Amino acid sequence: MSSAVSYRYVEKNLLLEKYHYMYTPYEGAGLLLAYIEQRTRFAESLRKSSLKLTAELSPRAAIGQAINQAVKKESKPNSNDTISADFVVLPTQPGPIAFVTGDILLDMWRAYLRQPEKTAELCSNWLNALLRKFEVSKRLYASYSADLKPTSDNYSDLSNYALLAALLMHVYLSSWPSIKYLNAVLKLNDLLASASLLEYGDALCQLAALASVEAELAAVRALMTAHQVAL
Repeated sequence: MSSAVSYRYVEKNLLLEKYHYMYTPYEGAGLLLAYIEQRTRFAESLRKSSLKLTAELSPRAAIGQAINQAVKKESKPNSNDTISADFVVLPTQPGPIAFVTGDILLDMWRAYLRQPEKTAELCSNWLNALLRKFEVSKRLYASYSADLKPTSDNYSDLSNYALLAALLMHVYLSSWPSIKYLNAVLKLNDLLASASLLEYGDALCQLAALASVEAELAAVRALMTAHQVAL
């Protein structure tokens, strides 16, 4: 069964033109059905693309393992005085330093891989700070000053959006089921789905996006079950 309503939130490239999500029309169950159809197609496309990426690891490589390998390839130890490949000098919260957004997100992913049960504790201040920056501007800039002002005009790195979405979903599902995290992930994944991810996203980006989209769909379906929503 297909929805007669379109999922309008991915119809334009949200990196080029923001969607403000204000005063959107009520479209009932049709919108929810259209959302599930869109996200399911997006996840299937990402999964097909990821097969060749995960095949290099093992026939049954978990997405987390695959992202871990991609993170290692992206890592540049000692390239930044404030970032460590071993997650030993990352400040507990934003404020003391200027930072490169991608470096912070990679360090948070390392924290997740080493101690997934403590991700919320280790990373919550950074996750909330980056979440606020995204929610206000619908952008994640490449770098920020110590007072969280953008120091770069570049906001086109899709990996930043995908890694933030994956980390937020991990915390939402395992530690703090805060609806603001899921709400932010819906918007982050709208952006990723709209922005030619399969054409321009690298391995790290596609794998993180797959993890976040599958987790998002699971969370939405769990909410539908809890509230007895049937389509």
